[in-house]
Amino acid sequence: MTTKLVKSSRNVFIDTDTLTNESSAKTHVLFPAHPFSVCCSDTIRISLLQFVMPRRIYNINVINKVFYVRDTSVDTYTEIVIAEGVYDTFAVLATAIQTALRLHTALASTTCSFDAVTRRLTFGSLPTNNIIVCWQSRATRPTGVSATGFFQQTHEILGARPSRGAVPVNALGAGGVAPYPASLASIHSIYLRTNIMSGNYQSTGHERFLPNGNQVIESQIFARIPVDDPVSINPIIFQDNGNEIFQINPHSKSLDSLDLWLTDEFGRSLSEVSPQQYEDGMLNYTVTLRFAHLIEGISKPGFKTSSENIVTNKLY
Repeated sequence: MTTKLVKSSRNVFIDTDTLTNESSAKTHVLFPAHPFSVCCSDTIRISLLQFVMPRRIYNINVINKVFYVRDTSVDTYTEIVIAEGVYDTFAVLATAIQTALRLHTALASTTCSFDAVTRRLTFGSLPTNNIIVCWQSRATRPTGVSATGFFQQTHEILGARPSRGAVPVNALGAGGVAPYPASLASIHSIYLRTNIMSGNYQSTGHERFLPNGNQVIESQIFARIPVDDPVSINPIIFQDNGNEIFQINPHSKSLDSLDLWLTDEFGRSLSEVSPQQYEDGMLNYTVTLRFAHLIEGISKPGFKTSSENIVTNKLY
C-alpha cells in the first residue's frame, strides 16, 4: 500500500512582532521559491509545532462587556458597559457590574452580588418592569441596541440566558438570580487562521456573520490554542505532542506566501486593550512551523528523511 512519506522537512520560525500594521491584524510572510516548492506528484504539508503568545489581553473586553436593561412597559433599552480589564475574582467582577449599572440614574439603587457557593450573580432592586437582556443575535437589531452590543458573550460572564433571535429574553431567573454559574472570561481558546483553504472543516458557529446551522464548511482555521487560565499573566503556549495534530495540506505545489492571524471562536480579531496595539507589536506571537515535502511510496524500516531549520525572523 502506498502512503505519503516525508522526503525532507524544514522548520520555520516566525516572530510577528513587526509583521502587522494599523490596517490589519494579519501577518503576511513571504517565502523563497526553491526551498518551499515541489514538483510532479509530490505534495506539501505545513504543521504547527509551537505557539507562544505573551498575555496582553483583557478577560473582560469589547466582546463580553455589554448588556442591557430593558423597560418592558415602553420597550426601551439602557446599555450597560462593564469596564474593561483583568478581573481575577468574582467579587471584584460583581462590584464592577454594579458600578456600571449605577452610572444610570434609573438604576442608581440596583445591586449585583456574588454567591461563592453557587457561583451565581444576583441582581437586586431593578426598577419595576425592567429585565436584563444579553444579546448574541444575528437577527434584525432593535432600536436602542448598538451593533457592538447586539452580538456579545456577556451572558457567559453573567451566567445568564442569551437572546439569540429577534425577541429579547429575560436573562435572569426568579428573584433576579442568574440561572447559571458566572465566568471570568469568555475566550477559552484562540484560533490561529490562515489564508490557505487546507481541507480543514468547521461548524458554521465559528463565524460571526454566518447563519446558525448543523453543517460543517471548509475552514481557514489552522489551529485551536486552549487558554487554560484566563486571568494568568503567563504566556499562552501550545506545544505539539509529536503527532502534528494541526496541519495544512495545500493543493498547490509551492508555498509563496502565508497570512496568519488570531481570532476568537466567532472569527473576530482579538480585542486591543488600547488603540494601535497591533501596530505596535503588542499583540505579537511566535510560531514554529514545519514545512514537509511529501512523496508517495511504501514505508520501509530505516527510511531516512532530511530536515533543516530556517529562521524567518521578521520576514516582509
